[in-house]
Amino acid sequence: MPELPEVETVKRGLARSVLGKRIEEVNIFDPSLVKKPGNRTFVRGLLKKRIVQVGRRGKYLLIYLDSHRVWVVHLRMTGRMLFSDDGRPKADKSTRAILTLSGGKQGCSYLSFSDTRRFGEWYLVRRPEEVPLISKMGPDPLGIGRDEFAIKVKEKKRQIKALLLDQEFLGGIGNIYACEVLYRTGLHPKRRASRISISNIKRLRDNIQAILKEAIRAGGSSVRNYRRSDGSKGWFALKLAVYGRAGSPCPRCGATIKRTEISGRGTFYCPGCQR
Repeated sequence: MPELPEVETVKRGLARSVLGKRIEEVNIFDPSLVKKPGNRTFVRGLLKKRIVQVGRRGKYLLIYLDSHRVWVVHLRMTGRMLFSDDGRPKADKSTRAILTLSGGKQGCSYLSFSDTRRFGEWYLVRRPEEVPLISKMGPDPLGIGRDEFAIKVKEKKRQIKALLLDQEFLGGIGNIYACEVLYRTGLHPKRRASRISISNIKRLRDNIQAILKEAIRAGGSSVRNYRRSDGSKGWFALKLAVYGRAGSPCPRCGATIKRTEISGRGTFYCPGCQR
């Protein structure tokens, strides 16, 4: 599933491509994509509206329109938001929607949404907080201060990996980056949050921000389905130290990387570095 760095990369790519463009046509091939409002109202709410801003909240894309509405996109597991100005993209069985925009090499351009697993969701709302999961979302990992983070962690008794995956605790971290930040900090994923020292909690916060920023600069991690808005891959997957590397030697100490399961997610760690 695309996490914060991947969604931020898509956001920045779309901001370069679609700002100021008007939505001329909306073709939704899978009505179940639209969760709020009804399908027809959603289409009317986008038609002839101009895109004035592209933002992000956690793992959600926020596309602001000149009608003072927000088009919220959740990529979920396999969603791809792709921009093209080289002709209308060819729809296949994974294509759930294609929008025609003003401007482009041939007088128009396109936004297509493909989604193999069909879990992605679209909303059109007045405020992002009208989307239930956004209204409950915790602070952005890139913006939280060290002291605030330390207080939030210290008051929790859950395993630290499960806590990092909780979007009500922090909005945007998923399985890949939770594994990587715990490895860099030297914390075992099953360590109880309340038992971690303040100094290590602050190191964890610093490593969260450092790794997320490194991944954004790399365009995200194309481990499976994720692509940038121009269709290219992100290359941070080449720098992953533990995620997906069970059975391989740790790049730091040489111990064999292990896999376990926490909160239903495959969790990778080094038993030598993360005690």
